[in-house]
Amino acid sequence: MDKLITMLCVCIVLTTPRGMQVTDFGLAASGTEVWGKEIVIPWRWTPPEVFEHDYWCQKSDVWAFGVTLWEIFTFALIPYFEISDDEELKRRVFKEGLRLAVPDDCPIMVSDIMHRCWCHAHADRPSFAQLAQLLQDASAAHYEDGPLFVM
Repeated sequence: MDKLITMLCVCIVLTTPRGMQVTDFGLAASGTEVWGKEIVIPWRWTPPEVFEHDYWCQKSDVWAFGVTLWEIFTFALIPYFEISDDEELKRRVFKEGLRLAVPDDCPIMVSDIMHRCWCHAHADRPSFAQLAQLLQDASAAHYEDGPLFVM
């Protein structure tokens, strides 16, 4: 896990004995404080409710998890790497509904999970408990030698 975290430049913040949040090193938060002088919003991992309503919830983390899953299957490509301008990125993702393309060699069940994480309405996204089961099911269905994901 340590190697994966280093490769993806993400940080897993333990929020409770059985809970965690996925973030990047520059935005690691404690409570409501963001470490750093300015609040920087990582638009490439940010869900529509943050852009539209400045609203964060656990399902916002599900969106970011879907992007992180995409990064794993692309061997750490930058999400929306073909778009360099933040304003264009926000217009295309939040207003036009652009989503990341399915990575090459990504199992169809995993790409379906990614797309469920990127539902526009946060209420339509799976919970982390549901994601754990979906990933275990996808792993068992795709890999004959045993599951890829163990939760």
